[in-house]
Parts: sequence; structure tokens; C-alpha cells
Amino acid sequence: MSKHIKLKRNDFNRILLTDVLPYELPFIFTNEGFYKVIKSNKLKSNDVFFELLYQDVETKPFEYLIKKGVDSSRKLYLIHPASQISFVSLYRDYNLLITHLCSKSKFSLRYPKTIASLYYEKGYSAPHKDFKDEGVELHEQSLTPKYASSFFKYKKYDFLYKFYDGYEFHKIERKFHCLFKFDIAKCFDSISTYMLANSLRGEDKSRVVLQGNNFESTYIKLMEGCNYGRKHGIVIGPEFSRIFSELILQSIDSSIKESLDKESIHEGLHYELKRYVDDYFLFFNSNEIKRKVFSVVKGELEKYKLYCNDSKSIDFSVPFITPVTSAKKNIQYQVDDLFNLFKKSNELNDKNKCSDEEPNHILEITSGLRRYNLIANRLIRDFKCIVNDASVDYSSVTGYFFTLIKIKVADLDRKYQSLEGDDEQSERLCRFLLIILELSFFIYAMDLRVRSTYLLSQIIIISNRLSLRLKAEQKERIRKKIFDESSSVINMFVSRELPNHVEILNLIIALKTIDFNYQIEPDKLQSLLGLDENCNYFRLMVGLFYIQNDSKYRKVKLRITKLIEEKISNNNIFINSESCHLFLDTMSCPYVTELTKSKVAGLVLDQLSRFSEQSQEEFIEMAKNSMWFIDWRKNVSIERLLMKKELRTPYGD
Repeated sequence: MSKHIKLKRNDFNRILLTDVLPYELPFIFTNEGFYKVIKSNKLKSNDVFFELLYQDVETKPFEYLIKKGVDSSRKLYLIHPASQISFVSLYRDYNLLITHLCSKSKFSLRYPKTIASLYYEKGYSAPHKDFKDEGVELHEQSLTPKYASSFFKYKKYDFLYKFYDGYEFHKIERKFHCLFKFDIAKCFDSISTYMLANSLRGEDKSRVVLQGNNFESTYIKLMEGCNYGRKHGIVIGPEFSRIFSELILQSIDSSIKESLDKESIHEGLHYELKRYVDDYFLFFNSNEIKRKVFSVVKGELEKYKLYCNDSKSIDFSVPFITPVTSAKKNIQYQVDDLFNLFKKSNELNDKNKCSDEEPNHILEITSGLRRYNLIANRLIRDFKCIVNDASVDYSSVTGYFFTLIKIKVADLDRKYQSLEGDDEQSERLCRFLLIILELSFFIYAMDLRVRSTYLLSQIIIISNRLSLRLKAEQKERIRKKIFDESSSVINMFVSRELPNHVEILNLIIALKTIDFNYQIEPDKLQSLLGLDENCNYFRLMVGLFYIQNDSKYRKVKLRITKLIEEKISNNNIFINSESCHLFLDTMSCPYVTELTKSKVAGLVLDQLSRFSEQSQEEFIEMAKNSMWFIDWRKNVSIERLLMKKELRTPYGD
């Protein structure tokens, strides 16, 4: 059963879990260990860790690419742990001011309203509800965090689709018959830090304000400090960057409304303007009103050197059904038809009428499941037709498709127990899972984004768990299907030499957790990880997570540890975010030898001559015995980490 869990409102360290990281990360990357270290308050003011994590210097973020669309990528930023900690005081000192300043615009559809005091915990069925060993179930004194989606509670919509589907949208549609959708071109890349003071105080007063110790100067200093002192362009990914931009855009919203009012063009009477982050929705009836409103919006944005993306502007007329909405509706029908291959028989219900136990439903076949390969091919054909007829990209609809499949497969997982004693039922479920996997992997190959990988990984994990209730031969068919399809995607990734790696790294992690006999060959794993001088932190850590202590990958592991030593040797961990994360996670990794850890620690401590040998030993022990960012535990529940991701908003959504 779902329930609400109370959070400690004064636990400002909680932002380390919610507001300082991008959504798109390898899903074994979690700040839970880091949060516990900071929460414990055990760091001494005279040790290396205190100096490393509580320094007041400009740090260089780790920049990495994720897949954005068919042929494009987006750069995201993982900021230095010291910079992450520096934002705690901003939230502590100015949270009320932030929510006040973000409540001025009627145009905004997503803004922080209050500090979150509750989070919604989903109910889980027996196979995945017990996460006590994973540190999710808490006692009052526990340092392990209750997980929320963000530090603030947001109004009005945490996801854009809720606006499209909501009463407010339909109410506006009854009043205005035309919609013009446009956005700001490269919004975060175009924002300069000084814009915050200008937007809140005005250009003249901002010069004086920035010389003092106040909200604007503090926020600007932190934004520049986490981005290596850069004043133009802000880091992309963390929630605090969205808040920074929201403060600026809300001030622009107010200027837009004021300018339109002066021209006797009034909100609600002549137009409605809504904004979700940097996407605008202008509702109107007259083209003249559209022209005037759009002109004012562009003019106010241009004062901040922000410009509309004309190539992505779209006009709609009632009914406001976009091609994406239409495609999603057809996909819903397709998925419903697929799962209607099963009907619940009342046979066991009748037998268990007096029983308190939930019946183990019988799978009834409506038609032709024995030809499951043909069914899968037909579904793929129909899906391609839906995408083609709607003239949309796969990336517009795959998240919706995977979410539907995941929900329905999880429902099967909850309802069907062991089928080992029923050969016919077992074979039916096996064939159905093969259809699901065939369809899911095809669509994933069309859209190799991070969110698609998160959702596909959940489908893989649940399907694998369902296979455990089948006969041995059928279980083997499911696992072989997962590995074969994953290998096909991996081969495609390697052959295309795609520059984005987070997407495929998550698929590797999901395969590892299934723990079957199929493994990626060492040469292919090395190619997949790209173990050259450009290999980054994420690839190195996922490589160690996959290899663990398997002697089959000895040469690959030696290559990984050599690259780790080179990266830490060539970069200052006090400034470089990638090297700092790499160092701490290498020290805590149980699959790295003591010799390597001592060598890596020595590379860091060589520049700190004031520390004695005893201090070095203490330093090494502290680093080894703390969990920092990568969760190395063998029994870590990848499914739990994936479920947490459902609470977060991907960049741009």
C-alpha cells in the first residue's frame, strides 16, 4: 500500500540527494554515502577530507554527454563534491526568499513553493517491497535518507504532461482557439550569472548589490564557483540551476505582463501565456494579439540576451491535440491489446472465495500465442506505423511506451506466483515475456537515451524475476533472449562509435545484476568502455562494478586501474570534480587491491607534506571505509535505485 513519509524540514543536507545532481547518471551512482558522511559530522577541521570538502575555491565540473535526440547530444555537469556542499548553506539561509521570489509569476507552470515535508512512497508487491537491508526503511536516528524528488515542493506541475492532461489546459482551450508554442534557444547556455541581480534589482542597483553579502551575490558566487569561475552559461542538470533560471524568467514574466497591460492587452481576456521552465504556450484568438504578445516576449527576453528558437515554434488550433499526444493514444491502445492476450479466469477465484490469499491467476490465451514471433513482428510493424503516421521522433513516445510496459509487467509480477507445476501455463508466460522483450529491445534500439535505459532495465529485471517461476528450460530461454538482445544493442553501439556512454553503461549494469552465465567478452567490454586516455570516470567505475574480482577480466581491470592512477596523477582533486569523484570511489571500491589504493592515496597526499605517516593511514582508512558515490555493495538493489529515478524529472521534461 502506498503511503506518505514525513521528512525533516530542517535537514538541509538533504539537497545533496535531490538538488545537486543531474538526473541522467549511471544508476549505481548515488549521493547516499556522501550524504551520510556529511550528516555524521565526523570530519575533523584539520584533516584532508575537511580541507577537500569544505574548501572555498572555484572548482571544475565533470562534463559529459547524453543522447538528446536521433542525431544530437546534450552536455550535463557533475559538480565537485565541495561545490555540492556549498549549496547547503544557500538553501538553509534563503529557502523562504527563494519560494517568495518564485511565486510572482502567473505564467509559470513549475516553481518551488514550499519546503517538501512529505514524500510519496509507492506500494510494492512481495518480490520487491522489502528493502530494509538496502537502507530505505528508516529508524528515527538513522543517517540513511528518506528519499524525496526535490528539496522543495513544486507548483503547479512537476511534469509537463500533467499540464496537457489537466483541467487548466482544457479550461483555457474552451476560451482560446489557437495555441502558439515556442521556447528559448539554449536557455541555460545563454544565461549569464549577473542576470540574477539585474532581474531582481535592476541593472543600476545590481552593481551595488553584487559588492555586498546578500542573496544575489551569494547565489551568483556559488553558480560561478561550481563552474570554474565561468560567468556566461550555467551548469546544466542540477535542480539549483533550474531555480536560478526560474528566478530570472519570473522577473521577465512580470515585465512581459506589465508591458502588455500598458498596451491594454490583458491576461485572461485577450490571451493566456504559460511557461514550463523555458517552454512557452501562448493561447489566443486573434493573430494580431499573437503578434503583439510574441513581440513583447521576444523584446523582454532580448534585454537579457535570450532569444526564441524560431525553428521549433509550432502553431495549433482547436482541438489542441499534438501529433505526440495522438501517437501516445494509439500506443496505449496497442499495449492494451497486447496484454489482452491474457484473460483472468474465474476458476481459481471460485476455489479461493473463502481464502484470504490472493489467487494465482490462470493465463488464458485469446488467440495465436503459439506464433509469438509473428505477434512480435506485427507489434513492431504497428509501432513503426504509429510513429510514421504521426510524423514524430521515437524519442517523443518511447518513454511513454516503456512506462506502460513496465507498469503492466510489474502487475504480472505481482499477480502470478510459481508456475512450475503447470507446463501449459508456464509456456504461455514464457512466450508472452519473449514478445515483450522483442518489442522492448527494438524500440530501445530506436532511442538509446538514458531514461529509456532506466525503464528498459526495470522491464529486464522484472522479466527475469518472472522467469524464476518457470521451468528451467523456459527460464533459460528468457535469460538468453535478454542477453542476445542486449548484445545486439551493444554491438550496434560499438560499431557506430557513439560518443554517449551513460546510456549503454546503464544497460551493462542491468545485465550484471541478473547474474546469469552469459557475460560480455573481455575484448568487447574493453571496446565498450573505451579504455583509452579519453576514458572517463563513469566508464571506469562501471567497468569495476561489472568485473568485480572475475579473473577472466584481469587485463581489462589492470588497464582500468592504470587509467585511474594517470587521471588522479594529472589532475588536482581539490579542483577537478572528475578526479575527486574518481579518487573517493576508487578508495571505497572492494574490487581494487590495497596496493593500488595506497598508491592512489599517495598521489593525493604527496602535495600535502604537513600530514604525517599516521595521518596518511587514517586518511586511507577513512576513504576505504566510507561509501561515497558509487554503491559497491553486492546486494545493492538496482531496482530500488531505478524506482528512485521515477521521482526525478529528466533534463528538459
